Amino acid sequence: MLRSTQRACVITHRHADLDAYACGIAVKELMTRLGINTALVVPEGPSYGVKAFLTRLGINYQGSEDCGDADVVFLVDVSTYAQLNEFRDVIGNKPVVVVDHHEVRNATPTIPLIDSGATSCSEIMAQVLREWGIEPSGEVAALLIGGILSDSGRLSRARPETFDVLAWLLRLAGRDYRDIVNA
Repeated sequence: MLRSTQRACVITHRHADLDAYACGIAVKELMTRLGINTALVVPEGPSYGVKAFLTRLGINYQGSEDCGDADVVFLVDVSTYAQLNEFRDVIGNKPVVVVDHHEVRNATPTIPLIDSGATSCSEIMAQVLREWGIEPSGEVAALLIGGILSDSGRLSRARPETFDVLAWLLRLAGRDYRDIVNA
């Protein structure tokens, strides 16, 4: 499917929390590295928490207002089309990849990257990157750490795999763990 893809669109849920935003950025970075022009859409913009996290770590916000003519759509942390608002129309008959740690209700993905045992979408995407041998940039690694921490209740719902992937991301982030936790 990706071999013939020239343009992808990654869509998070409305007012993306840190997990949705981080995972969306990781998908965007992965697709870009594969040579696919990719837009990230955050319906109604990111949450206050995402804006504060980005500001504290000096990371620039990345987001687009539309998907353009995407060949494939990635839904990140979107368990139902109701979370997409006007972006439901973008999907049409396009292939859909869903990255989620929740049970998906009314979406039928072409490719499901769904793990209900994972703490977060960030954990799932970090696992995918690691399994494919692709190291995310330092900024994306820091975002994924933030996404995992926020959706896991500061690791209160973590599983052994969570700690494995966190250690890998921390080595790549190039930042002190305390800076990320305190952001």
